[in-house]
Amino acid sequence: MAGTGKTALALGVLRSLEKREKILYLCTRASPSSVIRDHPWLGDVFDVSPKHRKVMDEGELEDVGIFVDGRLDEPATLFERITDELMNTPRPTIVIDSWDSVADMMEKEAYYSNTRMLQSWRDKTRARLILIVEDPSDTTFDYLVDGVIVLRRGIWDGRVLREIYLSKLIGVDVERPSYYYTLKGSFFRCFMAQSNESFALPSFVTAGGVPAPHRPSVAVRGRLETGFEELDVALGGGLAPRSVVLLELDPTVDPKVISLLVGRLAAAAAGSGVPVGVGLFGLADPVYTKRFLGLSLPPPSMELVSITPSAGATLKKRSSDSEGRGAWQSSVKEWKTGMTKTSKGGLAILSYGSDRSGLVATVAGLVRELTPNSSSVVVCSPYSGGQAPFPVDVRLRLQERKGTIFFKSDIPWTKLYGVTVDRSGGVPRIGLEPVV
Repeated sequence: MAGTGKTALALGVLRSLEKREKILYLCTRASPSSVIRDHPWLGDVFDVSPKHRKVMDEGELEDVGIFVDGRLDEPATLFERITDELMNTPRPTIVIDSWDSVADMMEKEAYYSNTRMLQSWRDKTRARLILIVEDPSDTTFDYLVDGVIVLRRGIWDGRVLREIYLSKLIGVDVERPSYYYTLKGSFFRCFMAQSNESFALPSFVTAGGVPAPHRPSVAVRGRLETGFEELDVALGGGLAPRSVVLLELDPTVDPKVISLLVGRLAAAAAGSGVPVGVGLFGLADPVYTKRFLGLSLPPPSMELVSITPSAGATLKKRSSDSEGRGAWQSSVKEWKTGMTKTSKGGLAILSYGSDRSGLVATVAGLVRELTPNSSSVVVCSPYSGGQAPFPVDVRLRLQERKGTIFFKSDIPWTKLYGVTVDRSGGVPRIGLEPVV
């Protein structure tokens, strides 16, 4: 199927090789120049010379480094190129993009015969062959190869979703047969499934010792940046003044993801000198969130963040017990008072996990109270479906599919984003990668 990223995947494989001088990339559909233009990073990885760049700019047809134009070759010439490479280069890597065009030029019997001969030469020379095929339903030569990988592009909830299937990999213990992926920047990148270990906080990092990496802000003046460049762009330059944001979590998504997102929002605001009031009444863990912020923010910025105690979140759900109900209501009142005080003029972040004793109505009333006096209000809740429980300007959602977490906005509508977790600094950092 065209447009699934087969060329990007093949080029990504070549990019990972340590020795790149033994590569032949045979272009039978698109010219070498167009392949390089469509994947700008190739020029640096494979050292495209100024002369070749000039040729590409002028639109002339010419082989470019390892990329050879075979579009006008007769079948015999094409196979001669390949067998010459197999015989004259020790253990080469050969990519044929695409194999379908070879089949189009030959009679069926001759095609089968030449393919078997090519496979025999490959075995003798211990070469690596990557054959790109447009039609995934054509399994004619699956038995001849060591691996079969199928790429599919589909639609999920009105958004593009890409999936790679590991149909056959000889000698490899395939624990997970499929992954979702993106082609952002013409790179092929898979999204990994997240586990509890992905979100674990380290015990050996000092407070404020692992600040988030600095990135140029794309927030528009007068708006509040979220800490996520992709989300700021989708929202028109960040959170609008006095806007209400609803962030909903599907039941199969680990609640720690909400804590990390809340932490990232709070860190971005505090890092810009904006006071932040965080009220966590269920769903997000107050202890985990506070610890994440302490590991992410330097002490001066941390002083701008106030997390309202949420004793009610730890109470047992004894709705029939009058003492339990009284403690719950007292905690809700304390929560409201703390949030009204700490988020004035800044960012208010609320979180609740259930509608016990009318908590949703309480949150809706608190949102109305906070909005006129806050830069923005963000409410995190379980996904309820249908209409939002109170008027919102932005509606976001975290979803899980086959172990992969996705993020999207329904108001305003956005594409799908894969949720990534970077642990290179010791502290987990949530990222959003668009599915393109």
